[in-house]
Amino acid sequence: MPSPFFLQGHEIHIWKIDLADLRWDSMSHVLSTDEQVIETRVSDVHKRQRRGRIALRLLLARYTAGNPLMLRFRYGPFGKPELTDGSVHFNLAHSEDSCLLAICPMALGVDLEWMGKQGLNVEELSSSIFHLCDKKEFALLQADERLRYF
Repeated sequence: MPSPFFLQGHEIHIWKIDLADLRWDSMSHVLSTDEQVIETRVSDVHKRQRRGRIALRLLLARYTAGNPLMLRFRYGPFGKPELTDGSVHFNLAHSEDSCLLAICPMALGVDLEWMGKQGLNVEELSSSIFHLCDKKEFALLQADERLRYF
């Protein structure tokens, strides 16, 4: 069994997962019966969802010192999954072939945006999601620097 990962205090661990990596497919045995239904679908979106769930189970098992297949989830009113035992909190975000998984001892959120998306308005998004300090710093940037900063 791989060594466990530990969270200290209010640490947040963020994992970037490559959903285009075909090696995830060889680990589908860690999926629950419900999650394996995703495996029968063939679209790229479903393949990425499946790979994200495999990564989620494998990484959460390292934090809970458990078997990835034995992890149990419940779903909140907006469909957000959480571990039934509440041992760690996590949030998963997908965009194209990438996924971010944030793990922490308390509830949290993470977001990921594909920067190649046409019509992405970083000024509008920054005003609604940035902390006040980040908004001030963002406003001082030249227009051509804002997308990279975002």
